[in-house]
Amino acid sequence: MMKMAMVKAIAIGACVALALGIGATCLQAYGEELPRYKLEVGQELIYRVTKDTQSKTDATRGKISVFVIERLPKGGWKLILRSRVALITSGEDKPLEDEWLVKDEKAINENESLTRVETCTLSPEGHLELRHVFDDHHQEWMLPPLPADQREVKGYSVPLTDGWSFDGKVVSHVASEWRLSLTRKSALDDVAEVKRIADVRFDDKRGLPTRSEIIANGDKGIVSTQVFELKETRLHTSAEMAQLATDTEQFIAAMTAHRRALGNLEGTKERMTQQANEALAALEKTIQEIKTPDLAAALKQEIKLHPMRAKYAIDRPAKVKQMVDKPAPDFTLDRVGGGKQNLSDLRGKVVVLDFWYRRCGNCIYAMPQIKKLVEEENGKAVVFLGMNTDEQESDAQFVIDKMKLNYPTLKTLQEVTDSFKVTGFPTLIIIDQQGVIRKVHEGATNSLTKDVKQDIDALLATPQ
Repeated sequence: MMKMAMVKAIAIGACVALALGIGATCLQAYGEELPRYKLEVGQELIYRVTKDTQSKTDATRGKISVFVIERLPKGGWKLILRSRVALITSGEDKPLEDEWLVKDEKAINENESLTRVETCTLSPEGHLELRHVFDDHHQEWMLPPLPADQREVKGYSVPLTDGWSFDGKVVSHVASEWRLSLTRKSALDDVAEVKRIADVRFDDKRGLPTRSEIIANGDKGIVSTQVFELKETRLHTSAEMAQLATDTEQFIAAMTAHRRALGNLEGTKERMTQQANEALAALEKTIQEIKTPDLAAALKQEIKLHPMRAKYAIDRPAKVKQMVDKPAPDFTLDRVGGGKQNLSDLRGKVVVLDFWYRRCGNCIYAMPQIKKLVEEENGKAVVFLGMNTDEQESDAQFVIDKMKLNYPTLKTLQEVTDSFKVTGFPTLIIIDQQGVIRKVHEGATNSLTKDVKQDIDALLATPQ
C-alpha cells in the first residue's frame, strides 16, 4: 500500500512539474502501470476501417470484427478476425461521403467487397501470432503491440512476420487513455519512399485500442490516411462462439482447398475444366454445411468469382507450356553498375531470372526470399540474375541499394521481356544447365523460397 501511494505521489509531482514548465515529463512517472489487453471470451469487437488517398476520388471502406474465442492456458486469447472491405470510387474530385454503418454498409454492398477470415492469438502485451497477413498488416495496426515493460515505455521494436517491424513509444497517459506512436519499418515503404506513422489510442480501463490513425507521408506530402476505429462491442453466448469457431475452420479449409485446386490443374483442357468444376462443387457443398450467415455469404462471393479464376487457371498452363521445356532465348544485356552479361555464357549452371520493376510491390516483397535463396545456394552451380525493366537505371540502383541485393541486376530490354513471354511481375524463370526453361513462377507467395529451392535442387541432382 505504501509503495503504491509513493508511486502515485511521484506521478502527480512529475505531471505538476510538467505543467509548471520545470522540465519533468509524465513519461518518467508511470510507476508500475502499463497498457494491457483485457479481453473477454464471447466478445465481438467491431472496428470501422477507412482509407482515403491523396486524390480524394477513391477510398476503402469496411469493417473488421474481432471475435474472442477462448482464453489460452498460458495467458492471452485465441481470436477470429473477419475483414470485409471494398474499394469505392466517387469519380469526382471531392471526398467521399462518410457516415458509419448505413452508408458504409450500402457502399460495401454496392461495390465488389473482399472478405477475409483468419485465426490468430493475442497476448496481453499485444504479441500477435498470425497464420497469414492481411494487406499492409491490418491486424497489427488495429491490434497494436504494447511496451513489454517499463524499459520500453520510451521506445520498443517489434518484429513482424515477414521481416518488417514496428517501432513504438508511449506519447502520453491521461486518465485511462494511453497514446502510442508506431512507425512501420518495411522494405516496401523504403522503396516507395513512404513513411507510415500511427497515432494509437488505447483505453486501459477497457483493455482495448479504440482508434488507430495511420498517416502515410511521401516526398510530396500525405499519400493516404487510414483509420481503424472501435464502433461497437457485442457479447455472444458460448454456443454461438463454438459454432463460429467450427464454421471458421471449415470456411478457411474450403477456401484454401479451392485456391489450391485451381493452382494445381493439369492435363488436357477438358480434364482441367472437370477439375475446376469439382473444386466448385466442393465449395457449394460447404455452403450448405456452414451456419454462420456472413461466412456463407463470403463463400457465395468466391463462387461468383470462380468462372474468372478458373478461366485464368486453365489458360495459364497453355501460356507456360509455350515456354517450358524449350530453349531459353539468348540475350546480351548491360549490368546495372557496369559490365555485360550473356545468357549462353552460363551454360553448365542453373540460372534463375527474376523479372521486376521498382514500383511493383510484390516484386519487392519477394526479394528477401530470393536473397535467402542466393545465400542457401552459395557455392553451387547456380546463378541468380535480376531482370529489371525500369527505363531509368537510377530506379534499379535505388532498389538494389535499399534492398541490399546480393545478386547482379541486368537492364532488361522490352524485347527480352517479350521473348520470355513475361506479362506479370514478379516472374521467376528457371533455366537448366543446357539452357532449357524448366519452371516458371509467377507472383510473390509465402512458399516462394521453398518452391524455387526444390526446383533448383532437383536440377542440380539430375545427371548431366
